[in-house]
Amino acid sequence: MPGENVVCEDIGNVQICGSVSNATPAQYSTVTVYGRYLVNADGQAGHPMIATWHYRTTSPTCEGVTDEDGMAQCSRSIGGASIGYQVNVDIEIDGYEVRTWFTPQ
Repeated sequence: MPGENVVCEDIGNVQICGSVSNATPAQYSTVTVYGRYLVNADGQAGHPMIATWHYRTTSPTCEGVTDEDGMAQCSRSIGGASIGYQVNVDIEIDGYEVRTWFTPQ
């Protein structure tokens, strides 16, 4: 998994992982969220990923689609994020979910 704050959940034969490109980004920068979806340790291609970003007052989303390695990504500007407030990001692929986070500086 690329990035920081890598979190993986194993549910039966499924593994879903999530991470962010920078755990302590500057305000008004761009953060990329990564998701990985494996079944029986094999990447699953063509599955939509929805990432929900939980800011202090809003919860916008971004979307991606898994590639042959089961990896998906999407990016957002974090101009609306409050400095010092941990932004949780829920990554959902094929009904499975994992949470990662970042804290703007």
